[in-house]
Amino acid sequence: MDDSPDKLRRNVMLIGMVILSIPLLKLTLKPSGSVLGIIEIGNINPLKTWLFLLILMTYFFLRYFYSDQVAEDRKKMKTGRTNLRIKAAYNLLRKQIQKYLKTGIQPSCITTKLPSLSLHDQHLRPSLSFKISIDTLEHNCSTGSVTIKHEKPTEKKANPHTIMEYKNLSFSIPKHLQLKILFSTELHLMTLSKSSVDLVAPFAISLISLIICTYKTVTLLLPTSFTN
Repeated sequence: MDDSPDKLRRNVMLIGMVILSIPLLKLTLKPSGSVLGIIEIGNINPLKTWLFLLILMTYFFLRYFYSDQVAEDRKKMKTGRTNLRIKAAYNLLRKQIQKYLKTGIQPSCITTKLPSLSLHDQHLRPSLSFKISIDTLEHNCSTGSVTIKHEKPTEKKANPHTIMEYKNLSFSIPKHLQLKILFSTELHLMTLSKSSVDLVAPFAISLISLIICTYKTVTLLLPTSFTN
């Protein structure tokens, strides 16, 4: 057998689809038959057939799972997932800081309380520019520290704005927002990442096929064990 990634993936998908088609199409095994009308096969045992399919699926799945290409795809998938979570955390923090500058409402994710803006000119708030940078990330990008720089109006005509900077502000994303980020990043990863699609589809088909083979084998073994 060729160990090229495409052929390993194809073998897993082909065998998995054959196994899936048996219960989906309600196919049954005859006690005897022929292959291409030439080779006669007799005494076909359903238990041995399902056990053979289980061993065959396990063999090809393990060959595919431990291939170098799958290891590389898993690494790319992990890197892509981390990058998406960092981006989602950044966008969430930026949105809350923008709301803070416009309305003065404290960001719910920032555990360190920010000082009151005390802006007399309310119309200036939407025009304030700001910049945030994530310094540290922990626990799957749900906690860490961030630095915020933003403009603050002054009463001086020569210099109407001053730059305020707050370093090492701790943040912690609430559980419900973590779940939202997790769902959106996984959905984005599964639909737009080629490495994820190439990895998830064979894994899903293999898992379902192995469950079907195991279930059929166990159900056929149980009556035998009880009668003995």
